[in-house]
Amino acid sequence: MGESALEPGPVPEAPTGGPVHAVTVVTLLEKLASMLETLRERQGGLARRQGGLAGSVRRIQSGLGALSRSHDTTSNTLAQLLAKAERVSSHANAAQERAVRRAAQVQRLEANHGLLVARGKLHVLLFKVSDLKRSPVRGLWATSWGLPASIYLPHPHS
Repeated sequence: MGESALEPGPVPEAPTGGPVHAVTVVTLLEKLASMLETLRERQGGLARRQGGLAGSVRRIQSGLGALSRSHDTTSNTLAQLLAKAERVSSHANAAQERAVRRAAQVQRLEANHGLLVARGKLHVLLFKVSDLKRSPVRGLWATSWGLPASIYLPHPHS
């Protein structure tokens, strides 16, 4: 490092205990003035630097606030997506269970159909759609009570 402005320098021939010369006083005052000027410059530089740091701190705090708000928004959105995913998963599981039950029903119906065909007890009735009546209830095709009697065949064992 360089020589400090506060270090005392050699004093020109100051007699101990005697009168102080005007040149010595002027030299000391000049040194003191230069030290004060240096101190003021450094203090001004430090004040500017502190102002710059304060601005940086404000910008960082603002950025952290924005990041926090963004994180909250993301967290809420993620929670909603997870809730929707759980609902979709439960609906998918329910649909899969229904499909498995229907597949089992189809297998039982096919097995029953195979047994009826093997025993010769399966009778198929064919009729025209024009022979059907419209049901007065909700516009559906009528069930057996709405079909004309001509489509029923007598039982073969009668």
